[in-house]
Amino acid sequence: MRIVPELSNASTFLGFWFVFSNEEQKIALWASSITGKQCVYVDGELVSSVRSLLVQSRHTFSVCGDEYEIEVAIEKLKRGVFRCTLKRNGFAVDAYVTEYHGKTSAFAYFLLHLVIASFVFACFVNQTAYWLGTVALTAVWLGLVYWPKEGKGYTIARVSKSALETGGGSGND
Repeated sequence: MRIVPELSNASTFLGFWFVFSNEEQKIALWASSITGKQCVYVDGELVSSVRSLLVQSRHTFSVCGDEYEIEVAIEKLKRGVFRCTLKRNGFAVDAYVTEYHGKTSAFAYFLLHLVIASFVFACFVNQTAYWLGTVALTAVWLGLVYWPKEGKGYTIARVSKSALETGGGSGND
């Protein structure tokens, strides 16, 4: 049995928790932003698990005679906009949307290009030292881009009921 957090939260390295609660049960989806693994829990019990690097994935399961579906979609990868929608018996009942806030410096973009170039070079040369250098550059780039700083990080907002009914919108419209 997994301990599921009470509230939805998101972290670049620890993954995303989307927590849906009603009077009957707590349904939660955990998704890794690094490996693509996704797990669905109902009252702490694992009911679905998949590894997906696609822009959209679905989990279907039954609870107390109702058919549930959780859909995870990447809406805008560069801005970190992910949408997680819970459907019961074919109707959307709740949804969350995330967004990453923070600005990436010009130096970080330069370093990204350097990482890509060193990876390509290491593929052609195929020597351990070049591979280690590529890994080190990648670690520095990740640190520059994703290290927690003031005003950086993910926000999670519940999608409004009216937006759920119309099938669009995000956040608290």
